[in-house]
Amino acid sequence: ENISLDNPDTLLEYFADAEVIEPDKICRPKGDTTFFTTAGVQHIETILREGKELKKKLFIITQPVIRSQCMDKAKDGTSTSFVNFSVEGINANSEEFIDLCNKLIKLIIDTGVNPKQLRFKVENVQDKWGERKFVKTVLTIYFNGIELGECVYMHDYPVTENKKVSIADIGFGVERINWGINNKKCYFPDFDKFYTKNVDSNKFTSIVDCIRSMVLIAGEGIKPSSHDHGYRLRQLSKRFVSRKCGFEVNVISLIHTSFEYWKKWGFKPNIDED
Repeated sequence: ENISLDNPDTLLEYFADAEVIEPDKICRPKGDTTFFTTAGVQHIETILREGKELKKKLFIITQPVIRSQCMDKAKDGTSTSFVNFSVEGINANSEEFIDLCNKLIKLIIDTGVNPKQLRFKVENVQDKWGERKFVKTVLTIYFNGIELGECVYMHDYPVTENKKVSIADIGFGVERINWGINNKKCYFPDFDKFYTKNVDSNKFTSIVDCIRSMVLIAGEGIKPSSHDHGYRLRQLSKRFVSRKCGFEVNVISLIHTSFEYWKKWGFKPNIDED
């Protein structure tokens, strides 16, 4: 029987030897490399910000994230907010990294994908987090031309000027991997009831995306403003108003579905749904 990637428990079974970590806050404090948490691997940045040591450890985060640079690109397959499932190995060696890659590939195949239809790209990439520069090896997994996930090995991540660690980072967007494997499904799980046959799916996804992202930001107590996190909330609100013109949209119902969806994936809002 093919597995379904629609809840955290199924994913955790494939990486049972890893510790489960609570997601970071969506809105990151001043001084971090981004306004919002954009991937589970940013928990490394949280560890360092809190003055803790990067010890050998394997952990999992099912992390709701926001990538505001996708605000005007939202459609089926791309969104400003989604769940990033990540497995992070601190001080992981190359054999441990390959083991994680194999587990992710097995997980994808167990959804019913024909292994012969998978394609892989391996490349070495220069990267930079704030002032930290490093080289990483990236294995990208594709199915029918759609990127499903990435396996990243940072050979020498610079903790300080004199100390470096290796980091294995395995991750994918839950919504995208489900849609990529079967793009006849709605891109946003749990929102199927809002889509109708007569509605352009990409257009409606861009409307739903605004609500989902606003629920995450507002859920942390952020109010619309002219700067930082509040400005992004304001931008999303404006896009929602313009995009929903000509559509019958039940805003309260969309908010409720978004609220419940994010909580299912570990989001702990600071304010209640009302």
